[in-house]
Amino acid sequence: MSLSVSLLPITRRFGITGATLFFTLLIIVVSMTITATMMTLLDAGGLRWIMFAILIPLLISPPILFVVLRLIVALDQSNRSLQAAEESLKEMGGLVPVCSCCRKIRDDEAYWDLLEAYLAQNSHFELPHGSCPHCKEEQFDAFLNESENS
Repeated sequence: MSLSVSLLPITRRFGITGATLFFTLLIIVVSMTITATMMTLLDAGGLRWIMFAILIPLLISPPILFVVLRLIVALDQSNRSLQAAEESLKEMGGLVPVCSCCRKIRDDEAYWDLLEAYLAQNSHFELPHGSCPHCKEEQFDAFLNESENS
């Protein structure tokens, strides 16, 4: 995980091909340093060791690095899609089924509660009752008409 985290910014900045070239050059420098150290310690000379130090990393590292970097990018993309799915799931968890006729709300146990009771149990909201101007006018006009007729 830490390898993919440290390589990901480089692949984002240079792309997979650029990162492959960068790491290939890095491997060649490290390989040449190790070869030069080994040649000094073993007192071995010759062009063969230098060619070995240059050619082997050139042949082996690019395909291996390319595959590793492709995996890192694929893991990053799947991680992003997983995070997006998780966010979507959180949003869907906030959906509450409401009866279109009586406005009761179904809870997780499939009980239908009044809106006020549901909100009191599942949130910090308090619902003071009141009437909007339109309903006030309708209700009070109906009440006044009833009282006048009786």
